[in-house]
Amino acid sequence: MICQTGPDSYSYRGERLSDGANLQIPTAERSGNGFVAVNPADGARYEVGPDGLTIMSYGKVDSSEPPLEYGER
Repeated sequence: MICQTGPDSYSYRGERLSDGANLQIPTAERSGNGFVAVNPADGARYEVGPDGLTIMSYGKVDSSEPPLEYGER
């Protein structure tokens, strides 16, 4: 989930469905018709958009999932 935290600032919050692990990245940036957040701990890149979530490490796709829900306000 992308959350707006200020006029032009966003954060990423995610939960892995398999085990309920949570991840919060305080900074996400607009990119095309979605958002990109980079985990400072390991450099993993989270791309979120209307087509779903793609998680990348070292330039390779680790996971790609369709959206459960997508919307904008």
